[in-house]
Amino acid sequence: MGYIYVYAYFIPPIMETIFLKGEKKMNFDLDYKGFEEFMKTRTNDVVLKGVLFRFRFENNYGASVVKHECSYGHEEDLWELAVIKFTDESDEEWHITYDTPITEDVVGYLKDEDVRELLGKIKDLQ
Repeated sequence: MGYIYVYAYFIPPIMETIFLKGEKKMNFDLDYKGFEEFMKTRTNDVVLKGVLFRFRFENNYGASVVKHECSYGHEEDLWELAVIKFTDESDEEWHITYDTPITEDVVGYLKDEDVRELLGKIKDLQ
């Protein structure tokens, strides 16, 4: 059985279900308990059929956490995280940074608890 996608233009707070190979469903609800105050954006990606969460910490670092049909780990219903750096006071101007002790690339194949662990490390960056 191939991939089956169910998608609607109107997207409620909990995004529609995307079915993976077989009958397995992709979960778009990231458990970011403990980091609620730092979550700035939750966006549904219509093109890539997924979701993006963006976090910002007081040190102007943050994280872009995604799950969509091109992210590392999506086929196993896992998350991908990129460390980001904000360039001004808005939550809209940022870029991926590849020179932190956390990673020199994006990190894929993450469970919710792995994402929370990395969020804590990003929050503590100097």
